[in-house]
Amino acid sequence: MRVFLPRRPILDGRFLFQADRAGEADGGELTALLGIVADLGARGGFTPGGAAPRFIVRHIDAGEEKFRADLELAAIDGRFMECFRSCLTVAGRGDAYRRLELRAAAGDDLYELPVPDEVEGRPVYPGQRAPLQFVLTVDATITSRMRRAVLTMERSQTAADVATVEAGIKPWADALQHGAFVLPSIDPEMAANVFGGVQLFEADSIEIVVDRFDGSEEAFGILVNLLDRFARDHAAIRRVDLY
Repeated sequence: MRVFLPRRPILDGRFLFQADRAGEADGGELTALLGIVADLGARGGFTPGGAAPRFIVRHIDAGEEKFRADLELAAIDGRFMECFRSCLTVAGRGDAYRRLELRAAAGDDLYELPVPDEVEGRPVYPGQRAPLQFVLTVDATITSRMRRAVLTMERSQTAADVATVEAGIKPWADALQHGAFVLPSIDPEMAANVFGGVQLFEADSIEIVVDRFDGSEEAFGILVNLLDRFARDHAAIRRVDLY
């Protein structure tokens, strides 16, 4: 499945998303995946800077040969398209679509998004924003399939605070479990991404748990983007530790 998008680092404005069918495909399935990706974009997952993101699906036309959707975007990294490709591949629908395309106008200069391999150091998912609202540390030695993110907050946390964080990262958890970050080198039938939930860790910290992770490390850059937007809009985060 080939993916094409405008040759621009950040997308602002109205865009047409189109998926060319190669065989029998369920338009409802792609509509649901579009909603998952749109929620992640609207919460800041695909925004590398401090600008306020916007990702709105205005209209969907699920035709027999082509699936089309009108999108309104602001401050969005177009490489979010890899999330679509990954989700469809994991769902066993990689052969159902020949081409995914995003364009603003007929004359757009498009480029083909490379397939991620994490061998050549070629990122294809949206980048991590900088600077961040908090100190970020990453355990580069981690080899476990269980992953954790510990958020140290500015004050003691309550059950209501935990619920707010859980709601804030839900789009990322949904995308994770639908295979949005699974590499092509991983057998889709073997890939399993299991979100373990959000819980109080210590008095002033909250833990996000992934019970099993099979995917690109870039997934956590998108989580960091989401947390940075959360820190701007809801509650101050002093530190994030990824294990």
